Amino acid sequence: DPVVGKSVEYYDSFGREIPPDIQKDLKLVVDMLKPNSFLKLKSNRVIHQNDNTSNCGYMAAKFLIDRFRGQSFPEASGYENAFKYNRSKHYEQQIERLKKTPMFGYI
Repeated sequence: DPVVGKSVEYYDSFGREIPPDIQKDLKLVVDMLKPNSFLKLKSNRVIHQNDNTSNCGYMAAKFLIDRFRGQSFPEASGYENAFKYNRSKHYEQQIERLKKTPMFGYI
């Protein structure tokens, strides 16, 4: 949250560095917001996704859901529990369980 948290967050399920073109776009967004102070750039470095899967969208959605439900950036990005930075097995298992969950019930 650029207003309350004084930060801009970037999430990559492979835990990669922010590409230069995305950094430029983030700077444009920050400039449009015209914050009253400098903002901290937060980027995850914990690997959530295996190279041989296509769960990127699920991983990004889970990160956003966790943030909207009140988890801190370290909690949602897995940094808080990351003694090793490759935690893809753990997160892939969570996503496979999520895929098996019915999305909508009866109203």
